[in-house]
Amino acid sequence: LSNGDWTLLVKSSDASGNMNSSILSFTVDVSTSIEPVDPVVDTDDSVDEDKSSLSSSALMQIGGLIVILLILIAFIRVRRGESGDDEWT
Repeated sequence: LSNGDWTLLVKSSDASGNMNSSILSFTVDVSTSIEPVDPVVDTDDSVDEDKSSLSSSALMQIGGLIVILLILIAFIRVRRGESGDDEWT
């Protein structure tokens, strides 16, 4: 686009004949120059312990497996009591 004021008109309609339009006005000014900035490249491949996520630690993985095991044991206990016997009453 060249420098100047621009107006964008968008018209839409659907299959049942409903119509709508929107107008957007904007200005383009590319006369000012901007100096390019060199990108910063991080070449440090070392991993700090502080940066590692909590879910990747061995302790969190073991805790998650224990929770899953306890849930499976609870489901097995519930399935065994399906005969209608309620030991709590």
